[in-house]
Amino acid sequence: MKLNERAQEILEMLWVQLEEKKQKTVNLGISKVDPTISELEKYGYINITSDKITLTDKGKIEG
Repeated sequence: MKLNERAQEILEMLWVQLEEKKQKTVNLGISKVDPTISELEKYGYINITSDKITLTDKGKIEG
């Protein structure tokens, strides 16, 4: 599946914060109910649990 530009930007921001900066949590300034976040979760790029968004292996590769 080809991701739109917004989804790619979100994955990149997550990857930088979680992988390069080794942060445990990230505040992206967007809602978990944002349609792009829902799409990323639906297609297996991220996991959402309580207040945390984490990258899946697929998301790490794409990010």
